[in-house]
Amino acid sequence: MSRARCLTFVVVGIIILSWEILCRVFHVPAFILPSPARIMYTAVVQAPLLSSNTAVTALEILAGIFVALSVAFPLATVMFAKPAVEHALAPFLVASQAIPV
Repeated sequence: MSRARCLTFVVVGIIILSWEILCRVFHVPAFILPSPARIMYTAVVQAPLLSSNTAVTALEILAGIFVALSVAFPLATVMFAKPAVEHALAPFLVASQAIPV
């Protein structure tokens, strides 16, 4: 393993260890910032519920990507082929990018 990759693992480990220690020392409530140990415990205990919800979420993500690409590719093709369509739609596309989600 390269030195940079080892350094990355060490830094991530230090961050997680610091997080755990700070949560315990300052008695941070779990609803504000759960410790890494609590997160892992909950992930193991709630695995059946989390896995079913994960499957639904993954399906929704894939459906959203499919819909987005189904609209984006034809629209981009038409906008490239017809500059008048691009000029008509450009303000709406720029405005849509300025709206925070």
